Order: sequence, then structure tokens, then C-alpha cells
Amino acid sequence: MIVLLLSCSISWSQSDTVYRQDSVLISIDALKIANAKMVELDYEKQINEELKNVVKTDSALINALQLNLNSCETTCEDNITKIKKQRNIAIGAGSGASAFFLLLLLLIAL
Repeated sequence: MIVLLLSCSISWSQSDTVYRQDSVLISIDALKIANAKMVELDYEKQINEELKNVVKTDSALINALQLNLNSCETTCEDNITKIKKQRNIAIGAGSGASAFFLLLLLLIAL
């Protein structure tokens, strides 16, 4: 009887200290939920990568359009300056010609 108790005591103490294993009971529903969340996380990562690529492409397009807009703006400003100069020259020449003809008419009338 003492041998049996001793063996049981030794067996119990060894299983507690030497052969200790961690284990947890997890329900199948919890595993299904965790698996679904991991799959969903993979899809979210793929979606995020695609969105990053779209943002990078859009940024490149926006930068190209911005450069094009700046170029058009500069060209338009140059054209406006040129047209204003031509307008001022035409008005000056027209006014000068009108004044010349008015003086000519006044001289002829005298």
C-alpha cells in the first residue's frame, strides 16, 4: 500500500513539474471565427496594396496634369502679354493716324 501511495505521489509530482504541457480547449466556433478573421485580414492587405498602387498612379497622373496646367498657364500669360502689346500698338497707331488726318483736314480747310 505504501509503495502504491509513493508511486502515485511520485507520478503526480513529476507530471506537475517535469512533464508540464500547456494546453487550452478552444471551441470549433472560435476557431472558425479566428480563421475567418485571418482570411479577412489577408483580403484587407490585398485591398490595401491595390489602393496604394491606385494612389501612386493617381499621384503620378495628378503631377503630370499639374505640370501641363502650369505650362498652359505660362503659355496663356505670354499670349495675353503679346496680344495686349499688339492692341496697344494698334490703338496708338490708329489714334496717331486719326490725329494726322484731322490735322491734314484742318490744314486743307484753311
